[in-house]
This record gives sequence, structure tokens and C-alpha cells, in this order.
Amino acid sequence: MDGLVEFVASRLDNTILRFDVEKAALLKFFEDSVSYGIRGVVVHPSMLEVLGHLPREGTKLVSVVAFPFGYTGLDVKLKEIDYCIEAGADELDVVLNIFYIKEGELDKFRDEARAVVTRVREWGEDIVLKTIVEVTLLDREGLDAAIGVVNEVRPDFFKTSTGYGPRGTDADDVRYVKSRLDPDIGIKAAGSVSSLDKFMELVEAGADVIGASRGFDILREAEARE
Repeated sequence: MDGLVEFVASRLDNTILRFDVEKAALLKFFEDSVSYGIRGVVVHPSMLEVLGHLPREGTKLVSVVAFPFGYTGLDVKLKEIDYCIEAGADELDVVLNIFYIKEGELDKFRDEARAVVTRVREWGEDIVLKTIVEVTLLDREGLDAAIGVVNEVRPDFFKTSTGYGPRGTDADDVRYVKSRLDPDIGIKAAGSVSSLDKFMELVEAGADVIGASRGFDILREAEARE
């Protein structure tokens, strides 16, 4: 697999976070993702017990914590982090509590973010952490504050959305985050990425990884263009 398809697969976190997933469909989704050489497969924590023991070659097994709203207590988040890693997750997408940002309680936001990073690092440097900040729900002042904290605590990635916000991430969002984010921290863009054009637009704006539930559709578009 060369060219455009390989490029897309290498940056794609293929996401299956629906309510109606059955085991057979989950296994096929995972196996097909591995076959394509997709970067990562994102699943709910309880699905890790189905997938965690399976061979996955270069594909990362990714799970979510406090998804989608981030409003669970910190102790619960930390326990969920432990659960996911014990169950076989290679990477975690952790939703931070932007309620603190919106209410001007930046210290609480910082304390939570730091605790999340610290807990993941206790499991070793091989576990990749993406902290999710729902950029579509924050004004510029709030977003600047959130980015500042992320720069302080230093996860591996800043993720722009859960996909449950009022709109999807756009190229302007990515460019704005990139202009203020520490260059050593990657960007994962997600939310309403349903076409190859949108995928490439976000990459060109500065995203390193793209999260999408329609990853196979995007790959088929890429195949048609090669």
C-alpha cells in the first residue's frame, strides 16, 4: 500500500464509539483496520477486553476516558486510566473538564490535567496520552487558558474535540491551536471528519492525527484517487 492511502492510514485514528456495536462488528472493524495499517483504533473501555489480546502489528489500541463530557470526578478518571491500561490500551484520549475553564477556575483545570498526565506517566513512557479540550465550546480567552495549561503539563497530544460538540473541528481551529501550542505536543483533530477533503484540510492546517468514525469511507476515497 503506497501513496495517498498509506498516508491517510498512517494519520488516522479509526473510531468506533457507537452505542450499538456488537462483538462481531467490533472484531471486523479492528481486523480491517489492522489490515489497512491504520494508525489507531479507538474503542470504549469495556471493549478492550475483547481486543486487548489480539495481534495488532503497528496499529495502536486507543481508548477514551471520561468520554464524552469529561465531568466525572478526578478519582474516577484516574481509576479509568488504570483500567484501560491494564486492559491493554496503548493510547488514551482523556476528556478534560472544561467546566472549570468556563467558570474561571483555572487552578482546578490545571490540577486535574496535571494529575491525569502524572498518572499516565506512572505507567511508563510507552503509553501515549491525548488530552481532549472541546475547542468548539470555548471562547478565545478560555481556549488560550486551556492551551496554556496543556503546555505546562505536557501530554503527548492536544485533541480538539470529542465529536459531541456543537460543530466539528475546522482548519481555523487547528491553525489557532497550533499557533499557541508547544511544538513538541502533537495535535489530534476530530469531530465531523467525514471526507478525504476534510481530512487533508485538517492535516494541511497542522493536525498530526485525525480521529474519524468514517475512516474506511475516507480510505476508499483515497483509493479511488490513486
